[in-house]
Amino acid sequence: MIREGATIHVHDPMVKSLPEHWCDAVKRYDDPIAAVHGAHALIVATEWPMYCAIPIDRLTQCSPRLVVLDANRFLTNLAATEGRVQYFAVGMPQKDP
Repeated sequence: MIREGATIHVHDPMVKSLPEHWCDAVKRYDDPIAAVHGAHALIVATEWPMYCAIPIDRLTQCSPRLVVLDANRFLTNLAATEGRVQYFAVGMPQKDP
């Protein structure tokens, strides 16, 4: 993603610094909502309980056309958001359009 020129925002409560060679392409945030602001896609790669507590309204305010890629099916509640986000998870069948 970095090589393709993507702007990447990350949040992980346990990570306090990023590798120096990422400094121009990746920005770390202390607040998970701030990391999502203006994003096209949200990739959930860690299962922090704080992520479950974020209301869907806050996510859609940050990014009204958000695509969520949830590798571990951690936030399956997002699948039932009636089109407010596009939710994809590993092993989850997709509905026909």
